[in-house]
Amino acid sequence: MARIVSEFTKGLWKEIPPFRFVLGLCSALAVTTDVANGLGLGGGVIFVTTMGNVFVSMLRKIIPDKVRIAVFIAIIASAVIIVELVMQAYFYPLFLVLGIWIPLIVVN
Repeated sequence: MARIVSEFTKGLWKEIPPFRFVLGLCSALAVTTDVANGLGLGGGVIFVTTMGNVFVSMLRKIIPDKVRIAVFIAIIASAVIIVELVMQAYFYPLFLVLGIWIPLIVVN
């Protein structure tokens, strides 16, 4: 009986899924006061996710296990820098609004 109770209550205190899922959305919630801002950040996230997954899947057999996470973070950070530079060059008003929130894509 105690096992059943602990299984049903662990989601209330110990493992709170909504907090884990919503924590990654803090940057999106901060800049979505306008449709253009939300679409701009969403496009950046989609680009980083797509490019990160493509390069990680291409290189996962080549990268040694000891440095795998560091290389994956470097790949994602490189994609974020590309997004930031493209926004700064071609979508400067959007870059001014998003500013500090763009590098937080790496964290999320």
